[in-house]
Amino acid sequence: MFNISLSPIFISLVSFFLLIYLQVYLKTTYFLLNKTTKYLLPTFIIELIYLIFLIYLGIFIGFAKSPFPHELISILKNLFIYIIPLISFELTRHLLVNQNISKKHLNFIVILFILIEINYPSLILSFKNKELFFEFLTSNILPLIFKNLLFTYLTQRVPLSTIFILTILENILLFLLPTIPLFNWFSLGALKMLKLGFTYLTFKYFFLKPQLLPKNKSHIFITYAFILIIATILVCFMLGIFRFKPLAILSNSMNPIFSRGDILIYETPPDPSELTVGDILIFKRNNIIVAHRLFKINKVGNTYTYQTKGDNNNTIDSDNLNYDDILGTYCFSLKYLGYPSIWLHEFFQK
Repeated sequence: MFNISLSPIFISLVSFFLLIYLQVYLKTTYFLLNKTTKYLLPTFIIELIYLIFLIYLGIFIGFAKSPFPHELISILKNLFIYIIPLISFELTRHLLVNQNISKKHLNFIVILFILIEINYPSLILSFKNKELFFEFLTSNILPLIFKNLLFTYLTQRVPLSTIFILTILENILLFLLPTIPLFNWFSLGALKMLKLGFTYLTFKYFFLKPQLLPKNKSHIFITYAFILIIATILVCFMLGIFRFKPLAILSNSMNPIFSRGDILIYETPPDPSELTVGDILIFKRNNIIVAHRLFKINKVGNTYTYQTKGDNNNTIDSDNLNYDDILGTYCFSLKYLGYPSIWLHEFFQK
């Protein structure tokens, strides 16, 4: 996603003139793309895998209409006001980083680019609400920090054309695709971080080393790869694209089956005719997800409604459920693993 905080046209002009100034000041002529094609194929593969992964996730969590118009004039306008700054920023980064500067100055460049790309209006608005600020930090600031660390690292090691593909192609696709996956803040931040991790792993251990990994370094690669695979599976699990899904329990209404702070694992509900009294249903009521036992089934014609009750409650739940309200049925629970989610929830409610 884009993080242009000022007027896009203003940013485009400023970035362009900054680039010209640095070109003259540093007296460098390295504007042509490096002709090395070694890194182009893996770079395109990274972007293709990411696109396929997005489409795959969208199939499960749904799609939303793209916020960008698709008329030719609008596409060209968006290319100017969004892509030109990205190109200028990466050219500027390249000019600054490849000046044999000290580590201290390199760190300053990373911080400078992070500060330039922060969406300050959104950041200021998020200060009004702790939950919004946490979501903005997770989905925007953290990926932005790691992106600039990665791109500064790669700028010293790969051709400029590789950086252009990594930073531009994903944004161009946003202009062209008619729909985009319906991501929430968690999935948006997690996917950005996964892509950055996959990019780092690919270049560091496959293409920046002309020889095979030394034996004493192979365990580092295996560790990174294992962490990335586990993180990918965990993100997919949290997004609910697998058969089994997690839920943190906030109350003791079903004690002793599961209690506050447990993680409940549930699966997609069976057909209405297969639900039986005594099943523990996970359902949504007033935008809150609840896990209670099925107390009674009512059938009128081919339509089913369901009454539920918490094992630790004295009364039956007041509202009847339709089948569409049911998210799944209980499988098992894990003790205490839900407390981090509860603490965050309670912190945001204060």
